[in-house]
Amino acid sequence: MADTKGDVQLSWMTVVAACTVVGLMAAAGWTIFQNEFANVKETAAEDRKQSAIYYNTNREDLIRRETEIKATFNLYLTKDEHRAFLDGVSRDIATLKDRLDTIQRIQESRSSKLARDPVEQKTIDAINQAIDKRIDLMGIITLTKQFP
Repeated sequence: MADTKGDVQLSWMTVVAACTVVGLMAAAGWTIFQNEFANVKETAAEDRKQSAIYYNTNREDLIRRETEIKATFNLYLTKDEHRAFLDGVSRDIATLKDRLDTIQRIQESRSSKLARDPVEQKTIDAINQAIDKRIDLMGIITLTKQFP
């Protein structure tokens, strides 16, 4: 009830009801907490049981796989062996690059000799110059379109 000043008065029934609600909530929390721990224990026990069944069922297969892995362990490369392999591959690539450069230089020197007579050489040179001019013109057109 409210008194004449507008303050709410607490009665013994309100206090008991509030304590009862807090007690019920604490009991419910405790029950849920204990139930979760019981479920965790049951789940862990079931997991251990399943692991033991799996191991006992597949024991021979697991032992065979372990033996195979141990027997073939020396067949794998070590880091040093792999590094040496990569160094060898790098040397091979460098050698191939040198050979390719040599072949390109030889082709460039022979391209002028491919024409059967000087007239054909002049024709080849004229075609190359025309192509170069068109490429330059296309570059200029592209630049003017990009930057008007």
